[in-house]
Amino acid sequence: MDFINYIRICDETLAASSENYPNRPKVPITNMNHETAIGIQIIYSTEYKTINFFNINSPQKGFGGKMTEAVFEDFSKDWQPAVAMDWSNGFWDKMKEKHRKGEWIM
Repeated sequence: MDFINYIRICDETLAASSENYPNRPKVPITNMNHETAIGIQIIYSTEYKTINFFNINSPQKGFGGKMTEAVFEDFSKDWQPAVAMDWSNGFWDKMKEKHRKGEWIM
């Protein structure tokens, strides 16, 4: 995705964004409701085979779906998607219908 400029992978997290924090150059901005940053943060568990969509932000329509699709493209089908807190006003309902219907942990 050409809009992703910064990626950080840690033990059980992945964060990717169009912007990073000015005072923390290796930390992508994934905060929900950020005015300009397009980003995603997932927490994954190799033990439980789960992908938890922890933060996602896109001030431009369509980029949230593109990031979600990219995650599903590269993770094994035997992993289960999760959203711990849904404040999206319907975004995750659309993603559940489009990707792995009926398999989500909500």
